[in-house]
Amino acid sequence: MYCPHRVPPITCYCRKPQFGMGVALIERYSLNPKACIMVGDMSTDRTFAERLGMRFVLASEFFRSGLS
Repeated sequence: MYCPHRVPPITCYCRKPQFGMGVALIERYSLNPKACIMVGDMSTDRTFAERLGMRFVLASEFFRSGLS
């Protein structure tokens, strides 16, 4: 899934750290945010996860730890 709004300024609800895209995925796939992990490498990834109630793990830790 990606944000289709490519023309600056990019301040729409579906761009991180806003949570619109996450809500759409949660609804589409009936996800439980508490059972999901957001893997990322930016502060916007962490904020996105927090806003959705998901656990956040840095990509470097996730792929090194064997959680994947």
